[in-house]
Amino acid sequence: MTQPPTPQRVEHHTDRLPDLAPLTILRTETVFSKLPIHNLAKRGSVQIHIAQKNAAGQLDLYWHVSPHPVFGEPRQLAYKLDTLVINRRIEALGRPLPELIPLGTLREIARELNLGSDTAKVKRALRQNAHACRRR
Repeated sequence: MTQPPTPQRVEHHTDRLPDLAPLTILRTETVFSKLPIHNLAKRGSVQIHIAQKNAAGQLDLYWHVSPHPVFGEPRQLAYKLDTLVINRRIEALGRPLPELIPLGTLREIARELNLGSDTAKVKRALRQNAHACRRR
């Protein structure tokens, strides 16, 4: 039986490094949570398109949401599902996040969103959120 390899010790020589700015970690989920994907208008279609340029005129941010033609635009119910159900489940789990996040049954989610037992609306909102194409 062979022995597993032992981890090697890595020494950090901070006394020889120049003073560096503190490391700022930018997490993808943090950026995505600040950019809109939901159309909150009751009627009509809204193009969600954001393009930001820096002082030099270079594109810093490009964000465009294309709803799926079959499932439609993620609207108010999809937004409620995102904020009231999914985000709360993620916050309750803490870090590090598991690979799978249990949301509950469709009926439980429908009751939580005050839809009675209308699981068809929950399925539709889940599909709208999942199939909205986001380009960054």
